[in-house]
Amino acid sequence: MKKILFIIILTSCLGSCWPGFLLFNTKKEAKAKASVKYTGKSTNIEKYININGFYIKDDGRPLLVKDTVAGFPGSYSGRNCVMFLDDGTIAEFTLYKDSCCKTEDDIRDNLYRYINERKIPITRCGIYKIVGNDIYTNSFDRYQYIWTVENPIYRIEGYEHLLLIHCSLGWPRISNDIIFRKYVFFPINEQTEPLNMRYVNRYVKKQKWLWEDEADWKKWKQEQKETRRK
Repeated sequence: MKKILFIIILTSCLGSCWPGFLLFNTKKEAKAKASVKYTGKSTNIEKYININGFYIKDDGRPLLVKDTVAGFPGSYSGRNCVMFLDDGTIAEFTLYKDSCCKTEDDIRDNLYRYINERKIPITRCGIYKIVGNDIYTNSFDRYQYIWTVENPIYRIEGYEHLLLIHCSLGWPRISNDIIFRKYVFFPINEQTEPLNMRYVNRYVKKQKWLWEDEADWKKWKQEQKETRRK
């Protein structure tokens, strides 16, 4: 009976947050893999690419697809989208057919609002820096205390065209057989200020280790406190 009770208590504990912090905290690994530091300043990225919208893989498919995922009847694949904000952060989300967005025009007119209302969830977010003609990014996924990091590099091929030339997961990878993935821009008509979405990257900005200058991080923290007071 004591063994059974011990197992029940242990199982309950492993499902809570604090043992996750003790046993599965991967922030140290994330720090080691992070190659970009956040400055908190405008990157002027709009001089290089269009950011009034988002980028999707240029594979000839429509924006909203309803392809059944192999082996999972009733489930549908989505389109991965990446958005660059001029404060040096990125946001990734997935669009599915028959979700809150019914048509492409609906997305053009309401995307920012849907994201702010969390009807379209952000799947990953992170930071970036522009080096020459390339955009180096650190994309983070966090579940409780488990952090995973990807380091995609996008090459600017035009004002509305990007080329994914490297990804830490190995696709595509620069090697003897170079595989590139083209990304094309999808414009948004909505006039809602897109920077209202900066809340989606707030938990990333909270991490002092991601900032280039600790003084800038402290300044940002103070600004957040003053904003909440208002």
